[in-house]
Amino acid sequence: GYALANEHYGEDRLNRLVLISDGGANVGVTSADLIAVHSQDADQEGIYLVGVGTGTAGGGYSDALMDVVTDEGRGAYVYIDSPAEAHRMFVDRFAETMDVAARGVQVELQLPWYFQMHKFYGEEYSENPEEVDPQHLAPSDAMIFNQVLKACDPQVVDYADEVTVTARWQEPLTYADKEVAVTASLEALLSGNIQQLLKGRAIVAYAEAVRDGSDEMVVRALERIDEVGEPTDPQLSEIRALLE
Repeated sequence: GYALANEHYGEDRLNRLVLISDGGANVGVTSADLIAVHSQDADQEGIYLVGVGTGTAGGGYSDALMDVVTDEGRGAYVYIDSPAEAHRMFVDRFAETMDVAARGVQVELQLPWYFQMHKFYGEEYSENPEEVDPQHLAPSDAMIFNQVLKACDPQVVDYADEVTVTARWQEPLTYADKEVAVTASLEALLSGNIQQLLKGRAIVAYAEAVRDGSDEMVVRALERIDEVGEPTDPQLSEIRALLE
């Protein structure tokens, strides 16, 4: 597949390898690792792997293969269980599925000295940026980092102290390095609009409900969605329908 993609490679257009599979057991760990290595190599040339899972959930479909190769291949991973879903992902959301808007995104958070991360919900984090795999973002995509921070001593917190968030990425075709930073005081952050924070917490609760599978976690996720107070939000509406 990569040989064919390289044969027809064009610098001025999208170059994609699309893998459609039910993730069957005929692909072993060794084969999955080999595909992941090729995905990573091809990523250096801008050929991203898009994984399309098919088959009946609970009827033999395994997401292990797609999870590995799309993570390494930096492409989207979609699951298609009906013609309607295929139309939604490859027509209505074609750009989101196939395109890349920002390549190799990494986010740095600089906190006052007295804060420590108590809980983290996201892909991964480290004080060493070399240990964190950068992520690609599609058009209209978002990265959510839900964290619980605690001060070593609440008495030393100064609300005039500042927090800086720096995002670094590359342009998908030119590989030009980009960077943007935003700095705000703790006071400004605490007095600001919290709608996106509530939405992020609702999405984390949804992910935990899917992983846990219990009615209690599903109810908690629905309560988190209600807290956002945005009944017309398309992402939250879709999540609510899945939970219900």
